[in-house]
Amino acid sequence: MKLFLKIFLWFLTAIAIMFGVIIFVTRTFQTEPMFSRWQRAARNQMSIYGGTSTQIYDGQGDAALRVYLTRLHDSETIKEIDLLDSNGGASIGEVTNLRDFD
Repeated sequence: MKLFLKIFLWFLTAIAIMFGVIIFVTRTFQTEPMFSRWQRAARNQMSIYGGTSTQIYDGQGDAALRVYLTRLHDSETIKEIDLLDSNGGASIGEVTNLRDFD
């Protein structure tokens, strides 16, 4: 076997071992579990949707807000939208079993 091929194979082996060690260390010593990261991302996304809803309602009114929320509901990712008033009643959507979330 030629010297170049031997060096090249050792180099590839070293890279593969380093890659495996990095993946192992990253997964073993994660500072934040995956669910927590997902939860934070969902909370941030809901804040964005809430801010957009507020801007639409303030600028264009109730009808435009309903159109926006209908578009969100029809998207692939959001399946249920409930908008509550200050008393906890359903302004848009049907709120049932709200005590389950306490």
